[in-house]
This record gives sequence, C-alpha cells and structure tokens, in this order.
Amino acid sequence: MKKNSLYLILILGLAALIRLFHLNHGLPEIYEEATPMRHALQMWQGHDGTFDFNPHFFNYPALYFYIQFIGQFFYFLLNLLVGRFDHINDMFLRYHSDPTEIVLLARLINTLFGVGAVWAIHHLGCLLRNKQTAILAAILLSIMPISVHTSRIILVDTPLLFFGILSLIFIRHLFHNNTLTNNLWAGIWMGLATASKYTGALFVIPFITAHMLHHRSLSHLFQHKKQITIGLLSAAIIFFISNPYIALDFKSFWADFSFERAHMALGHFGVDANNTQTTYFKDLWHNFYFSLTPCLLWGIFLIGKHTKSHRQEIPLWLFTAIYLTWISTWSMHAAHYLLPIMPPLVLITAIGIQDVLTRINASVKIAIPIVLFIIAPTGIHTFQYLINNAKPDARLEAKNWITHHIPQGALIGKEHYTPDLSANTYNLLRLPMDAIIPEVISPFYDIHWYSDFDYIITSEGVSARYQNQPQKFSTQIQFYKDLQTHWTRVATFSGDHFSGPAIHIYKNPNPTSPHRLYTAQQYDKLIGANNHVATDLLTRLADLFAQKNWHQKAMDVYEHVLPITLQKEDILYKMGTLFYQMGHLDRAQHMWQQALQNTPQNIVLLTNLGAIALQQGHTQKAIQYWEQGLQQAPADPDLVNNLVFIYGQIGQSARAIQILQNAIQINPSDTTFQLALRNLQTP
Repeated sequence: MKKNSLYLILILGLAALIRLFHLNHGLPEIYEEATPMRHALQMWQGHDGTFDFNPHFFNYPALYFYIQFIGQFFYFLLNLLVGRFDHINDMFLRYHSDPTEIVLLARLINTLFGVGAVWAIHHLGCLLRNKQTAILAAILLSIMPISVHTSRIILVDTPLLFFGILSLIFIRHLFHNNTLTNNLWAGIWMGLATASKYTGALFVIPFITAHMLHHRSLSHLFQHKKQITIGLLSAAIIFFISNPYIALDFKSFWADFSFERAHMALGHFGVDANNTQTTYFKDLWHNFYFSLTPCLLWGIFLIGKHTKSHRQEIPLWLFTAIYLTWISTWSMHAAHYLLPIMPPLVLITAIGIQDVLTRINASVKIAIPIVLFIIAPTGIHTFQYLINNAKPDARLEAKNWITHHIPQGALIGKEHYTPDLSANTYNLLRLPMDAIIPEVISPFYDIHWYSDFDYIITSEGVSARYQNQPQKFSTQIQFYKDLQTHWTRVATFSGDHFSGPAIHIYKNPNPTSPHRLYTAQQYDKLIGANNHVATDLLTRLADLFAQKNWHQKAMDVYEHVLPITLQKEDILYKMGTLFYQMGHLDRAQHMWQQALQNTPQNIVLLTNLGAIALQQGHTQKAIQYWEQGLQQAPADPDLVNNLVFIYGQIGQSARAIQILQNAIQINPSDTTFQLALRNLQTP
C-alpha cells in the first residue's frame, strides 16, 4: 500500500472516530431541528396507508429528505426480516416510545457525508497541487470544529458540502479536459448540491469561470457551447428529478421559498443583523485560531502572487470570494452557512503550511511536530466541543426533575428550547416566539395571562436573546423580572455539568381563582398585536381552561377570540361543546347551527345537532341532520349506529338495513355493521 493511501485511510479513520464520539448525545430527547429526518418520517404516513413523497415543506430542497427516507426504509426492512417489526406502525411505535435508533441512523448518514467530504477534499487537493497539500487539507477538514459539528447533527449542509466538493473536482477537470463526460459529471454533482440546499446553485460560478478560462474568449466559448449546455442542463435535470414536487406543488414551493428569502433578508430572532461580516470573521477565527490563521493569510498571499501559474485554481478562489460576499449581505447568519467555502479555505491554509515547510527544508521528522503544533489549537477546541457535547443536556435533566416533582395535570407555560413534555400528562401552553419579527409576541409576555398557571418554564436559549437587546424587548425583560419577584424559582439546570441552554422552573405561589376572568384592560393590551399570534394563543388558553373544566373562564376567552379569528366555525364549535357540557342545550344548538352555516357538510356538527334534536324530542329533525351527514360519510360509525337505532325505534327497518348494507359495502371489515345487519334480518 502506498504511503499516501495509508495516510488517507488513517485520516479518514480519525475523521470517523471524531464524528462518531458520543453520537447519541442528548438522546432519547431530540434537541436539534433534524428537519430532513422528521420530514422523511412524514412520508411514510400518506393517506390510505400509502407513502406521500410530497415533502409539504420547501424551505429546503427535498433530496436529503429522500436519502433519509431510504435509510429508514432499510432500517424497517432489516427489522422486518429479523422479526422485530410486523408492520410499519411498529416502527412508529418504537420511534415515539424511544427515537434513539432512528435518530442515530439519521446522524450516521450525516456522518458518512462528513467523512466523505474529507475523502473528497483529499482528491481535490491532489488535483490542484500535490499529495502533501491534499493530506494537510484532509487533516484540517477532519478536525475543523464547524465540519465536525455539522457532521454530528442532521443538517442539509453536510451533503451540500460533500456534493459541492465533488462538483469542484469535475470543474477542475474542465480546465484541461473539457469533455462532454466531465461536463456531464460536473452538472450531476452541481445538481445534487443544489438539490441538498438551494445555495448549491452558486457552484455554477466556478463552472462557468472554468469554461471561460479554458476557451480564453467569449467567441470561442460560444463556438463550443455544447459542453457548457450539457453541464447546466444535467444540473437542472438532476435538481428537478430530486425535487419533483417543486413543479407538482409549485404554489407551496413558492410560499416556502419566499418565506426563506424573507428569513435571510430580515434576519432571525437573536441574530444581530448589523454584524454579519464581523460574526463570520469570528466564526472563521474560532475554526482557524491564532496558529492556522497566519497560514491561511500566507496562503492567500501566495495564491495572489502566483495566480498566472495556477490559473486552473481561479474558479475555486472566485467561488469562495463571491459566496462569502453574498452571504455577508444577509441579515440572517449562522456558522454552518460557511461550510461550502471551508474546502477552499483549508486548501489555502494547507498551501500556506506546505510553503513554510518547504522554505525551512523540513524533513518528515521535523515537519510532523510543526504541523501538530500548528493544528493543536483547532484540535483542542474540537476536543472541548466533543466533551461538552457529551454532557447531559440541561433540558433532559429538567424533564427528569419535572417528572418526579410536578403532579400530573398541572397547568404549565413553557418557552421554546425547554423540555419536551407530554400533553397527555400535563396541560401545556407554549409561549409564542416569532423567529423573524419577535416584537409581535410582546403582548403575551405579561405575567397576568398566566396567573392561573401552576408553573412556568423558561430557557436561556430564548431569554438571553431578549436580554441582549433590552431597549427593543423591554416587555419580555420585565416578564422575567416579574417571574423572579412574584413567583418561586424551584429548580435551575445550568453550569459546567450540563450542555444546552440553562432551564429555570418557576412555581406560582398563589394561583388565582379559576372563576376570575381576565379584565377588559388585559384584553386591551392585544390591540395592535399580530392577529394570528393573538388568536392562536387565546384559543390555546381557552382550550386549556376547558380541559380543566373552568367553563366560565374558557367561554369568556372564546368570546373574545370569536370577533378576531378567521376560523369562526372552529370557535363556535368549541363554544357549543362547552354549553353542551354545562347543560345549556339551546345555547349549544345555537352555536353549532351558526358553525354549520360556514361548514354545511361537517359531519361532527350534524351528528351533534341530531343528538340535541333527539334529546329535545324532535325525532324527525334528528333524522334529517343524520341523513344529511350520511350523504357525506355513508360509513361513519356514529351516524350509521344512530340512524339504525332510531329507524328501528320508529319501525322503519328497511331503511336501517339499507344503511347498514351501504356501510358494509364501503367498509366490509367492520364486524359491528355485519352483526347489526344480522340482528335486523333475523326474524
């Protein structure tokens, strides 16, 4: 085995070892977005037991969703073969009881892309310079904190990195060997990069630049336009094959894509939109530190000095400059946005290191300790990240505490980035958060809305963002002060022993009477508030009060929601249900009839109205409601059973038999219908 191959295998082993270390961090809880995995799981649950490959989410392209789905398919198939699963439902039962296996599978797929990127950067380094540069670049990418971090969580950026490097490899081939085959492969990898994340489309810049450098003039380029057309066309075809629902569900795509554009333009809650460039320079510093940064700068100087002798590298360096400039214009910024330009940056750094070693004529015995010294700060930072990441998450510890100290049925308000609690165990309300326009939720950061609650849980993942801008978020900061002053902090989970955001749990020492309604002044605070946020939160408050059987308070909130909501029939239905539970049949009937005017085919409303009519002694009216519902759902169990019973009572068995026969024809496996039919047909 050649030395270079042995070195590469060792580096790939190191990269895998680093990325696999404590890969189960945070589990069984899922504290990362894990968007590709979650949307892949949703594809299993289409209508009528079929798959639904429409992602119904286009903020990202869908290629990585499908890759995750394929991984889940083989996971299911393996478990089916060994007898652990008998049905798709078994996979979901296991996931909901303990998602560890599926999350680890998803992270492992991501890790494979991360390790694959290390292999690919070595190949690119060999093409651009030499084996020594390639080895150095592979070492750097294998230990770079941003590369390690993004390889250990479920992000679309990691396959973008891998496919992006493969694109650059074939773009490099174009400079000396501009064949249709190389253009085809360059287009395929560019298409896959863009199908992973939309920013992959920027790889067209080095592609076109390589063609311009190869042909040396525009006229010569147009004379050989077949090659560039093949590359661009293959990229477009691969992108749309990987994302067919962009065309098939264009309206949804455009809505989500437009939202993502606005997200980039307006920024994100907690992100300082005015310091994008400074933030990215800090992110780069935290990856290269004081030892690699001089090597990076020296490499940039050398490339500028020797551009003419290395013209084949111009597409790569131009892509780096344009991409960094472009993302620096966004209000939204995140460290992993830098990932596509990390390969060029580590190559530049490797060029700088190699030049220094060449100038001092360092032998292998001298070069190795020098390289180790240079990369040590970055390696130490990555090691510290891995150790911190292995610590128990504060949210998991908080959840365990809640399970043992807060009684079931407690009314709990919680911020985002707090423990995931079961709605079957507790009555939960999530305090709203708007990632793009956070000011719109300010009216609900008022402790008086939660005076009936037993506990409120806050996260420094949210509160720190508000406190960083005290003038802009004075209402939220006052909310935290009121909690500290008027409520009792019963538990805090933070410090060196935990990873994740600090969690604070507050107990209400004096919950108000459930019969005490919100004041008019409290509702007046919503004037000018975001209508969608206001209706959602007020509706959720009323729902919780209804679950607690605080009928009067729930009704009061519903009455204030009704004039401002766009979903009036939903609120009218809930108000009718409350009146029914309180024994006010006439009021319940009135509410449900109003709701029925907007949704005349709603079988739940028709079923309920029929039940009230029967209770009031209006048999024919009940039959009228139920027959109307039966036209929409001929096999609905409640409607069928109600009508069969009532027709039996009034001596119209023929109609009852007809209803059952129709229901059995639609749902032949329903034994209840079959038994009822036999009973009617038996003399």
